[in-house]
Amino acid sequence: MSDSITSRNTTRFIIEILKAQGVEYIEPSDSVRFLQSLVPRLPPRWQNLDRDGLIKQLRLQCELGAATSRLKRRRIKGIQGYVYQIIQDRQ
Repeated sequence: MSDSITSRNTTRFIIEILKAQGVEYIEPSDSVRFLQSLVPRLPPRWQNLDRDGLIKQLRLQCELGAATSRLKRRRIKGIQGYVYQIIQDRQ
């Protein structure tokens, strides 16, 4: 995998990085520190986002991932909004 990403592959890039770290569920509001560490490798539009902007962009990427069957939306008791389950690759 390349060290940087194009805007066209942002969703897949984020999912692959999370999978490599053993993450099974993405909770956008709890992923800010992780995203901040990735910002230099993400498209330019991510560079100057504040906390809320990062969360909003991650939610958007997660929705795109759900639409392409890379993620599955879940509701978990005690968590506001969706949590996204990473779908494992079919072999």
